Amino acid sequence: MTSVFIPIDYYAPAYRYGGPITSVSRIITLIENTFDVHVFTRDHDIDFQRRYPLNVSRNVWVSSCNHLIFYSSGFYILRLLAHLLFSHYDIIYLNSFFSSGSLLIYLLSFFGFLSRTSVLIAPRGELTKGALSIRPYKKRAFIYLFKLLPPESFSWHVSNAFELQELRSFVPRSRAVFISPDPVSAPNHSCEESPVINSVPVLVYASRVTPKKNLLHIIKALHEVSSPCIFNIHGAIQDQAYWQKCLRGLEALPTYIKWNYVGTYSPSDVSRIFCSSNLFLFPTLSENFGHAVYESVSNCCPVFVSPSTPWPSSPPAIQTLPTESVVAWTTAIDQFISSYPCNLPSVIESCASFSRTYYSASGQERLVLSMFESL
Repeated sequence: MTSVFIPIDYYAPAYRYGGPITSVSRIITLIENTFDVHVFTRDHDIDFQRRYPLNVSRNVWVSSCNHLIFYSSGFYILRLLAHLLFSHYDIIYLNSFFSSGSLLIYLLSFFGFLSRTSVLIAPRGELTKGALSIRPYKKRAFIYLFKLLPPESFSWHVSNAFELQELRSFVPRSRAVFISPDPVSAPNHSCEESPVINSVPVLVYASRVTPKKNLLHIIKALHEVSSPCIFNIHGAIQDQAYWQKCLRGLEALPTYIKWNYVGTYSPSDVSRIFCSSNLFLFPTLSENFGHAVYESVSNCCPVFVSPSTPWPSSPPAIQTLPTESVVAWTTAIDQFISSYPCNLPSVIESCASFSRTYYSASGQERLVLSMFESL
């Protein structure tokens, strides 16, 4: 059986790392009965302020369904290096371009230790213009060093044609490039049958608090909103200086806008969060996929989203708004609030229809299996 090795900084039951954990866990579910899958990760979850130890067995291979996981208790890179020097895998699947684990794989490849291994890189949106604009000097140095490696040593996994275009401007040549959207779960039909009608619209932000996710843009837009609403913020704070800017903006909001920082959330909370909300605001600067967009729509909560995701504008389920204009977001939010709750039936129907169509047409298992079988 072909072996697949997946080093990833954080993995389930960790969840604060966000989309990569969701993507990898769903991909493993699709391939673990066909491939021999090993995951190598840290033994804790993390946000800006502290580490959260996981309730797992450490420094031993643990069976999970039909794959194995190694939770390293410390010296992660050294343990990873030692393991790779004395083990062979047919495929190594990287889920970050810039992580320290990925750097180790590049170095091992450069020095010839992985000559019989196919290396597949999923940059997870890290090479888009929006992502590269954040802490650019460090990333440019990393990219410069990477380009010294033979491009034919690596294959790439991108989620859509937009990410492929961004990749080609960075890596004109490679061994192979696979386009395969990230796997998603089936839509939640319960919220369609029993929608939640709040006394005033509940707007929600559900993502990590970092400059890339652009929470501050929403806050600026809400300053000029003219109608009452509730704004709930869910997500791990991973940039404390940025959060302080957001806090100052939140505290200056009009009194008729009630805001709450709810805190971090686990995958089991996702349906509850979106089913109890009326509008998801997501002005992200860069997403290779954007799991939160699908999760919101599949739970009958419409989305206002930036153009920096692969999701097409499909009002009223998904409406794309430019991040260059705060006024555009303010206007759209005001229009949504003014038509609430009369707009709920059409909005819910649109969300349910979009998510059902996307899920049934995705062909996710076939695409993922084909990608790994081609390596």
